[in-house]
Amino acid sequence: MSTHTTQYPTVFALPGGQPPADAYRLSWRNIAFFLRQRWMWILAGPVLVGALAAAYLWVTKPTYVAATQLLVEFTTAGDPAQNASAENAFVEGQIEVARSTDVLAATASALDLIDDPDFTATEKDLRRQIKSWLLSLIVEVDRYSDGVEMAGTILDVPSVDSADAIDPLYRAVARLRELVSLRRVGGSMIIEITASGHDPELAAKIANSLAAHYIEKNLAMKADGARHYSEWLGRFVAEQQSALAKAAAALAAFKGGGTGPRNQFQLAELESAANAQRALYENTLTEYTKVKQRISYPMSDATVISNATPPLTKARPRSGLVLAFALLLGAGLGLMSGLAR
Repeated sequence: MSTHTTQYPTVFALPGGQPPADAYRLSWRNIAFFLRQRWMWILAGPVLVGALAAAYLWVTKPTYVAATQLLVEFTTAGDPAQNASAENAFVEGQIEVARSTDVLAATASALDLIDDPDFTATEKDLRRQIKSWLLSLIVEVDRYSDGVEMAGTILDVPSVDSADAIDPLYRAVARLRELVSLRRVGGSMIIEITASGHDPELAAKIANSLAAHYIEKNLAMKADGARHYSEWLGRFVAEQQSALAKAAAALAAFKGGGTGPRNQFQLAELESAANAQRALYENTLTEYTKVKQRISYPMSDATVISNATPPLTKARPRSGLVLAFALLLGAGLGLMSGLAR
């Protein structure tokens, strides 16, 4: 009977019990021997981790991102340094207006997101269920501890499912806050609105609708401000008109009484006061007319320069990057397993 024995690389010891200096030198022969002996362990790592990554990519819904760009206009005069600071504050203020609850609620209502389960569904996780069970147990113990009905007398425990009673519009707005982001593009006067979602068409609709309702909000704010300003100017115009009438009446009365050489100076004063009052009244009346026009035809501070379109590719998860990282991690784990064996 013949027996087969596997030849392993050996380390020969020199006289005196010491191995040669090149005994542990790494060579291609040693690497090839290691790979032939442990190739299954090395290969198992990338296969297992790659399978987990593929399963993750298969069960994870793809996320698409759509973007709308707005150009905001801000005109001012004065020191350039002060203008730059005022521009930054103005743009930041417009971003806060765009992400306000009124704009988000109008967007949710316009797109019927209240009826979308992804925006209004109430999540009941394990922690809420455990908390609900513990609170109900405490109430039962307090109720029957002394054999007396004590419901609600010791503990006033709020319902854990109180979130179910929240208006669906508020839940939709809260969900929109998570899916929508606004940022200033560099140091320019451009604001970019991005919306993410599992549906590419819905993501584009959210971005465009948010931009449209922000412009409507901006127009409403400007019209409301002009309305309050016009009310004040209306009262001021009435006061100036009354003062002009009094100045004109005083000038006419003085002229009717006759003027002599000594009264020329007083006549000049009355004419100068009447002319100044007339100029102030005309300027105020012109401004009042302009404000009235701004109420009827307000001009927005923002203009859409690029509407969002449905994205053709997903933004998350990045399949190539996830698979590459998984294979690299699996190769490292497989190599460590082979070395451990």
